[in-house]
Amino acid sequence: WLVGRVRGRPFRLGSLADIGALVALGGALGAAASATVGATVLALLGREDFLRAWPVWWTGDATGVVILAPLALVATEIRREGLSPSPARVAEAALLVLVAAVVVVVTARTVVPFA
Repeated sequence: WLVGRVRGRPFRLGSLADIGALVALGGALGAAASATVGATVLALLGREDFLRAWPVWWTGDATGVVILAPLALVATEIRREGLSPSPARVAEAALLVLVAAVVVVVTARTVVPFA
């Protein structure tokens, strides 16, 4: 919604400018807002220092927006337009999900400070 509002037209993943707007507005600005709220709540509850929590929260939210928003937008577009993806595209999507799952498992089992 925010990207469409700023760009003055419905958002589509059809141009580099739209993708840049998604990264800047959703990935950076939107994640900053949610990180500020989340880190503030953690700090007020005494669970974490604000300056320690904010960058971790921001990194997670920004990464989520940049990775998941395009997938959700494409899925919505396919459904709205009544399109039927080819078997090759379905296989490609399944492979991407598998690779993402492996990355999540490897990352979750690795002890890496901060990011």
